[in-house]
Amino acid sequence: MKGHWFSIGRGERLVLLMVALLVATGFLMVLLPGSKTVPTISATDSVPTTDTPTLRGSDTPQKLSAAVRHRDTLLTNEHYVGPPTHLRHTPKDVLPKGVTLDLNTADSLLLLRVPGIGPAFARRILNLRRRLGGFYTVMQLQEVYGMDYDRFLALRPYFRIVTPPATYPLYSLDAESLPEHPYLNWMQRDALKKWLRREGKIDSWSTLMRLDVFTCEDSIRLSPYFPE
Repeated sequence: MKGHWFSIGRGERLVLLMVALLVATGFLMVLLPGSKTVPTISATDSVPTTDTPTLRGSDTPQKLSAAVRHRDTLLTNEHYVGPPTHLRHTPKDVLPKGVTLDLNTADSLLLLRVPGIGPAFARRILNLRRRLGGFYTVMQLQEVYGMDYDRFLALRPYFRIVTPPATYPLYSLDAESLPEHPYLNWMQRDALKKWLRREGKIDSWSTLMRLDVFTCEDSIRLSPYFPE
């Protein structure tokens, strides 16, 4: 073996030494911890970003402008530009403090502008108003399903009663056509029918208070709808 090595020319030995050094260097780079191979990016390669939507086909910046404007409330990238316009939630135009609505005439669009009232809660308010024939006091908002103490205190400043509720004067009541009202239970309706059939009419709430089914609280609750 010794004789063979020395029989090789000096130039050939130098070439073999250089090859051996290169092989040894590559082997060490693989074994050493933390060594990484850095990829080369050519001029034609594109680096993806998380800020700019990718234009596809015939898309133009104008078509994507809505998604761009929406980024203040929605994270987007080249793969996600948000939902279609008709599915996006847009902040509602909130009523400024100090502005009040007539609780008996405000429609659902106006109710939705009140902070703390969403679509479901607006429907509940309108449904109770319809059943009552209107509110006689803002305090009745406490009877809306799901209302709690804190929410009522927050909503109360936005409402007032301008338009009065529907009324049914006591003297006009008829035994065969008593109005349906959620504040009247079936026992009270039955007592009213019997009284009207026997006496023909009701003069005042003091008369009704002679009946066991009506209490002082009932007279306070019902008199705005059944005045004397």
